[in-house]
Amino acid sequence: IINNHITRYGAKYTMNPDFHQLIEFLSTIEKDLALEETDSSYLLKLKGDSKGLELLLENQYRLKLSNIDFSELDKELTLEFEKDTFYLKSLKFNLLYDGSKGKIKMDNLTVFSKHNGK
Repeated sequence: IINNHITRYGAKYTMNPDFHQLIEFLSTIEKDLALEETDSSYLLKLKGDSKGLELLLENQYRLKLSNIDFSELDKELTLEFEKDTFYLKSLKFNLLYDGSKGKIKMDNLTVFSKHNGK
């Protein structure tokens, strides 16, 4: 996993998700996820306004918001797993707020390409 350090518009954050901790954490929010299927992948998508996504972003991405409550955001989360291996291929989340406190738009795609050193 590569650390991404990004500074833009005065915001500064570091992302360092741990693959194994992430998989373990996902089992705790399984009730908040809906399953979809493509030819080559299983997709788990966030359904509703899940507290689980906030915990995921705080625990794995160390993301904390100030001045905006997490419940005020429009949120999307998609996890893609390979059908053949069940390996997590990617995690994508989008956060959007456009209201009286300003605007925030955050799009993130984390791609996992090496599993067990392969």
